[in-house]
Amino acid sequence: MTDAVKSAKPVLYINGDSHSAGAEAVVPFSFAEDDPWEFPPPNRQPHPKNVVASFGNVLADLLGWDAVNNSESASSNQRIIRTTEEWLADNPKPNLVLIGWSTWNVKNGCTKAHIIR
Repeated sequence: MTDAVKSAKPVLYINGDSHSAGAEAVVPFSFAEDDPWEFPPPNRQPHPKNVVASFGNVLADLLGWDAVNNSESASSNQRIIRTTEEWLADNPKPNLVLIGWSTWNVKNGCTKAHIIR
């Protein structure tokens, strides 16, 4: 998902569901692919204009830190844990980890068309 930040600044790692991704904070789209004028499908990443306005990214800006936001709308807690563990295993240790947990009833799953997370 999100690449490592190589900077002398402290790093805030953020993961969670639509609330942490800033869904619909700036533009009325949760996913980049929902915005057909800028991002053709398939693109399940959060809309970049919304991520910048997410509470985690705003906090990082206020602190003067770099933000790594791995959040995605409709994420299950399983996805949040899995992608956080993967990112932490492959990147330098962040200064702070901020997790916005999903609800208990959101689950991972699959259809013939795509993976539902």
